[in-house]
Amino acid sequence: MVGVRGLVVLLVAVLGFAATFFVSQTLKTEARQGWQLEATKTAESLSNNLLGWLEESYAPISGLAALAENSDVLSESEFLNAFDNLEARATAFFLEAAAIVEAIPDTEIGSWQIKYSTDPGGLLSNGTPLAETPGIHDAVRAAKARTGEIILNRPVAHADGTTVSPIALSTFTHAGEVVIIGLVDYRALIRGRKDLRLPGGADVRITGRCPVAGGPGPERQVVDSGVAAPLFSVPTRTVTAGAELIISWDFDAGFSGGPPTDLSTLALISGLAGTAFVTLLLFFLMHQNQTVTLRVEAATREVRANEARFRGIFETGAAGMALLDMQGTYVQANQRFCEITGYSEAELKTMTWRDLTHPDDIAAVEAADQRVETGEIADFFMERRMIRKDGSVIFTNLSSAQLRGEDGASSNIFSFVQDITTLKEAERAVRENEKNLRELLDSGPIGIGVVDQETDERLFVNQHLAEMMGAGSAEELTSANLAESYVNAEDVAKIREVIAAGGTVRNMEVERRRRDGSTFWALQSSQKLGSFQGRDARVVWMVDVSELKRAQAELSHQKAIIDTALDNMSQGITMFDGNLNLVALNDRFIELLDLPEELGEVGTPLATFFRYNAEQGEYGAGDIDALVEERMELARKFEAHQFQRVLSNGRIIEVKGQPVEAGGFVSTYADITETVEAQRGAKLLSEALDTFSDMVILYDKDEKVIFTNDRYHEIYPNSPPKDEITNYTMEDLMRRSLDAGLIDNPLAKSDPEAWLAQALANRRSEDGGSGETTHQNGRTYFFRYGWTTEGGMILVQFDITERKEAEEKLRQLSEEIAAKEAQLRMALDTMPGAMWLVDEDMKLVFANDQYVEFYGDPEGVVKPGASMPDIIRREAESDLLGRDGDAEARVEERIVSYQSSEPS
Repeated sequence: MVGVRGLVVLLVAVLGFAATFFVSQTLKTEARQGWQLEATKTAESLSNNLLGWLEESYAPISGLAALAENSDVLSESEFLNAFDNLEARATAFFLEAAAIVEAIPDTEIGSWQIKYSTDPGGLLSNGTPLAETPGIHDAVRAAKARTGEIILNRPVAHADGTTVSPIALSTFTHAGEVVIIGLVDYRALIRGRKDLRLPGGADVRITGRCPVAGGPGPERQVVDSGVAAPLFSVPTRTVTAGAELIISWDFDAGFSGGPPTDLSTLALISGLAGTAFVTLLLFFLMHQNQTVTLRVEAATREVRANEARFRGIFETGAAGMALLDMQGTYVQANQRFCEITGYSEAELKTMTWRDLTHPDDIAAVEAADQRVETGEIADFFMERRMIRKDGSVIFTNLSSAQLRGEDGASSNIFSFVQDITTLKEAERAVRENEKNLRELLDSGPIGIGVVDQETDERLFVNQHLAEMMGAGSAEELTSANLAESYVNAEDVAKIREVIAAGGTVRNMEVERRRRDGSTFWALQSSQKLGSFQGRDARVVWMVDVSELKRAQAELSHQKAIIDTALDNMSQGITMFDGNLNLVALNDRFIELLDLPEELGEVGTPLATFFRYNAEQGEYGAGDIDALVEERMELARKFEAHQFQRVLSNGRIIEVKGQPVEAGGFVSTYADITETVEAQRGAKLLSEALDTFSDMVILYDKDEKVIFTNDRYHEIYPNSPPKDEITNYTMEDLMRRSLDAGLIDNPLAKSDPEAWLAQALANRRSEDGGSGETTHQNGRTYFFRYGWTTEGGMILVQFDITERKEAEEKLRQLSEEIAAKEAQLRMALDTMPGAMWLVDEDMKLVFANDQYVEFYGDPEGVVKPGASMPDIIRREAESDLLGRDGDAEARVEERIVSYQSSEPS
């Protein structure tokens, strides 16, 4: 019996010890599980907040991309203002910086640079080639590989060692493909995390795989944890902006004091000190109690965890959330819902959803709610207009579902609301922009089309291109074969090849064929457009330049006529191009101004003429460079000019110049010494304007007459008397002359009002002007007008009828002289003997055909200006001068004979 008791006692003792240790370990495990559950709940809430902040920090990238897509030309100020506006509206964290990136023109494919940036001194400095910042460059390449998606890329380091992650979005604008890029500042996220009173003993580490151009990149450390030896870690795997992130929260004993062990230690001590019976009984009771307690606590923890999770999501969600009873009255609302509606939660609890819904949308919501009530659908999603507290109407997306109890009966209604007013306004703006763009394209003066890069099928044409190609409508041209519209098939192949290689066709001149078979010349440009209607496409701009081609041909013909006229003019003439280089001149110009012949070479800069004159003292004393530059500044204005110049030899030259449309100007030079000297005896410069031979009229800044001289009234006898004319304007006087038939102009006769409008527009030109006009009496006048310093206008006009007649007579005389020179040349060429003429410098002036035929000229050296000694030496070497004596002696003998007065 004793042995049995001992065994029983021993068994009780063993069971007591075992029970004690079991209870102790069970309590320790339960405490650790409770501590881990609290850590898990904390980690989930912190991860949700951190992920929300991360996504909100780069959400503005979409807004900047929409701005770039909808802007014809995005300026730097618009980009910076948009960034500032988005930052002002941010509710949590924002980008450290943002920039717009574009391809570098005329470089290899893949070369990018930053165009605009909010970070001029950092990683996103303006104009920085991205090849110098590999981390940013990788982000651009990854975004280009997934156009239209926001891409979160691997972290990059600032100069101070802090890290940021590039966020990139590739999109297309009117100017081509661009990439919007921003920098997510992890320092701000970490500071924000600590600002939310992060519990002690907890810290975060983030690892992730960020996308690259060829796919997912390697796993990298993004943020390192401050917990060296964590007791427990809670990882959360998520995908955001194309990146796979693992957000892990590490906890050590500093979190909530660590797992509680006091109860397990007490149980161990009390169990060892108790009796086997008490131990056994206590063990039995504790075991039963433990089972019940664990079940109750497990259920309680699950309820609390679910409630905490729901509360965290409900309170910190970016969208509005509300709980309603089955009568539609608000029971609970989160902060975002209150911000959307403008009401506080207390005010909402006194209202129903109908109070906030626009009257026109109530019926649609009730119909959807009825379908949920009948079980036809579990929930619904729809667009609803809401009325805010301030009376304004906003657009929202409404998602609604009924919450049911265990018995299946509906207990509450859960509503999820997002404010989409800004999105609706943006959609409306996009539609309006698309409408305006289409109207602009159809009404523009340039033909525009979009072509499939592979098949050459037209995908879009504007109305102007259809009209240019002779099609009745844009649809008719879209269905027509593109290749048949090119006269040279190689042109379309060349365009496709250039675009496929990533290049741009600029101002390519091509011949095109209209629908009726007629052809025309076009100046065509093209570049890659990217995806259009889901197809790889190129855009084409085209301008009809047929008239320009015809004008160029006519210009060539006119040039030939001018070249002939230059050689026969009695006046000196020069023509300088837009770069102020000599294009043409005649010998009379060199003769009149007594210039060295070497200045008469085509291509001589105008500045060379000015410098020569300045060095000869023609412009007076002063610095040579300053005198030249002063005249070059006047010449660069390309204005009509007329002035008289007194040469150092006393001769007076009248210079008249007119700009030409192609650039440059033409000037004539006439010796008017005798005319000026005759005028000086009859009139002094100090005489009043009434004795001035030219007509003068002066207007004030309002175009009202303030002065006319007597000559004006002689030329315009129908004008008002001199004492009344100051009551008239420039338009009044021009209309009087027009009504009196004094204007001998075809347009003035066919459409007087059109002529008047054109004449007034010319007069009002800021640069002034000059020209010629012929009156009904047959007289021709030269006029010049310009602006006074007070803003008025002065117009001078003088009669050039006799000069025009003299110029015509000189032209006819020049033609007669040219004809006689041709006859004389023919007579000399047909003479039976050789004839030649040399000047005093032994330069050949003329040799007839018999001379060339007799002496031979296989090298073509016998021509005006050639050295006669060289020609004689060639004859001696060919034995044409005989073989007696030294050849050089024979040459010298012949030269001496030519220079003597005696014939040989």
